[in-house]
Amino acid sequence: MPTLDRTLQERVRYVGYAGEGGILGKYAGVDEFIRMNPAKKLIKITLKIEPSRKNPAQTVVAIADGRHRFAWMRDHGAEALPVAVPKSEAAEVARLVGTKSRICRVTMLEIPEWSGGR
Repeated sequence: MPTLDRTLQERVRYVGYAGEGGILGKYAGVDEFIRMNPAKKLIKITLKIEPSRKNPAQTVVAIADGRHRFAWMRDHGAEALPVAVPKSEAAEVARLVGTKSRICRVTMLEIPEWSGGR
């Protein structure tokens, strides 16, 4: 997670702590969904490979779908996440941001800086 988060911080559409910079209501929607569906085992996040904005000859990992879900999980302590990746990009994604951790745990505590509106 930390490696992927550092990579994502270069992106224009990065969702920061507590949903900062995200679409109004999306972060709060993730929070509500998770709290209402605690038995859900999988929050789907889809990754993709694309050229780096700083160095177009270099590839980086980006989130194709799930920016706010990723931010919520990151903010609530997840160290690893299950993700969906095109089969043709799986080895490169693993090389760039992979982890040996296979357990995703989060805290359900409210984060004090979050007002709940994002």
